[in-house]
Amino acid sequence: IGELAGSIRLMAKEIREYIAYIHAQAYTDGMTGVGNKTAYMDVMKQLDRKIQEDLAEFAVVVFDVNGLKTVNDNLGHECGDRIITGTANALKKSFGAEHSYRIGGDEFIVVLENMTDIDLEKYYRDFDAAVEEENEKIAGEKLVAEDAPVQLMLAVSKGASFYVPEQDKEYKEVFKRADEEMYRDKERFYRGKNDRRRR
Repeated sequence: IGELAGSIRLMAKEIREYIAYIHAQAYTDGMTGVGNKTAYMDVMKQLDRKIQEDLAEFAVVVFDVNGLKTVNDNLGHECGDRIITGTANALKKSFGAEHSYRIGGDEFIVVLENMTDIDLEKYYRDFDAAVEEENEKIAGEKLVAEDAPVQLMLAVSKGASFYVPEQDKEYKEVFKRADEEMYRDKERFYRGKNDRRRR
């Protein structure tokens, strides 16, 4: 009986580990290690439910990699992938993988609950510092020749918005404001580069 009980415990442990593995595979972006679009959609549903129950308190931050198409076209997709993974690394280091989601090729979302403006400013500082660290790593990796047509460098536009109880009826309203702020940040980036390209 003791041996049977031990075998059952071992089998139960293996089943739990397998379920956890399958869950991670289903909800994690394979390239970057952050949540994938399926995981993000689940978070959206949870927040919409909290909004309906008057329990919501969250911020949404939208990120978009600048110049990825130029990197892909001029340096190749291997370098483009390095830019994407670098962005994810910076997000994981500053915001945490559990709050970060990749929803498109170069688009990332962070969702944080119980946030303040001061908290967000600190997260932004941490993220900017993490981006600089990634750029130092990229420079040291020498992935492209010195006479390459463009420089391989990580630059990310971002925009945030907070849920407003008296105003927002759905999660997507908060997301829309954050997305609009991100595009304003992207326009400022390209104006600084004397370049009107949006991507």
